[in-house]
Amino acid sequence: GALTRATELQPENEDAYARLTDLYLAIYLSNPAKNQHYLGEIQTLTDRAQHYFPDSFQVNRIRGFVELSRKNYTAAIGLFRRAVKQKPDDARVNAGLVRSLAAAGRNQEAEALAKSYIKKHKNYGPMYDTLYIQYLREHRLDDALAVLKQKCANNPKQITYRLQLARHYYLNRNRAAMIAVLDEIVSNPKQFPTAYADVGRFYFQIREFDRAIALYRKGAEELPKQAVSFQIKIAEVLAIQGKQQEAYRLVESILAKDKENSKALAMRGALRLHSGDKGEITSAISDFESALTHMPDNVVLRYNLAEAYRALGNTDRAIVEYRAAIQKRPDYLPPRYSLARIYLRKHDFAKAVAAAEEILSLRPKDLTARLIRSNAWIGLGPKQRARKSLDQLPKQH
Repeated sequence: GALTRATELQPENEDAYARLTDLYLAIYLSNPAKNQHYLGEIQTLTDRAQHYFPDSFQVNRIRGFVELSRKNYTAAIGLFRRAVKQKPDDARVNAGLVRSLAAAGRNQEAEALAKSYIKKHKNYGPMYDTLYIQYLREHRLDDALAVLKQKCANNPKQITYRLQLARHYYLNRNRAAMIAVLDEIVSNPKQFPTAYADVGRFYFQIREFDRAIALYRKGAEELPKQAVSFQIKIAEVLAIQGKQQEAYRLVESILAKDKENSKALAMRGALRLHSGDKGEITSAISDFESALTHMPDNVVLRYNLAEAYRALGNTDRAIVEYRAAIQKRPDYLPPRYSLARIYLRKHDFAKAVAAAEEILSLRPKDLTARLIRSNAWIGLGPKQRARKSLDQLPKQH
């Protein structure tokens, strides 16, 4: 891309070097097993950069993160210390140094540095998180809770920090404290304009569906311009609760007023798809295709369309839609699972193996993918190899 050309044509361009290596590092960290070669690309760029801006802040910073990712903690600490001397207030290198010290077992130094940085930079959330994770690893739950409270106190307008505190209480089974935090958010709609939606989602995620619906209904009443959005959220919760008919009636009432509402169309399509009735599934396809004209990049919608075609026996069209969903978002696994299973049912075992191995490149210990691959290998013939894969399942899951 443009950054690659910039580093080739202008190797002295430090900004292009920093931006490109940051990009490569992010890609590597998203899947280290698959993207190992990006570390080599970073090393090549850094070797070249050393000729033009040796021992610069950017070079030390990038090299520090590379060594940290390689678990060479002593080297990473040295590089980050040099970078911190060059730019004492830089958030990323301070966070990298804290993480390196903690990983090297130098917990007291890591803690002291993190606290010092937070004292000067109260609004830098990731440093609180780094300290929080360290406390959890050391089983210092009181200190972990204290740092989350400090994060909220120092950033009173950040709703996500309060939700993080509520989740901590939830995970540690302190329901009363969790509800107190969530109630405080909801009671301050001016300070937290997204309170009804965000706290409702929180309750939805922990499967307290009645509380989620109550908040969504309150949101629809208090924020009439967002009423339809809240009604769709209510329909989603009703569907999860198994109240499909109630959810369907609610979605139909939305479409009666706005027949082109793409989210309502997608929701109605999903309800029709899971009805099991062929006529309803045919109508679901129409809903999905209409919604996709407004949301062409929605991979869940594309996946549901593929599922509808598969349910009607049109596997060829289903394959097309599964592939389209995968192309839009390669790390979204449901269409990959379905595609691999279709190939298995069609006795196209070579493609089933390939599809399963693509999943394993993203998630090496994935049990479903390993089972699909083993069945495909059996279909191809090399049963001993399939047996070996099956034998590894208990060890790797």
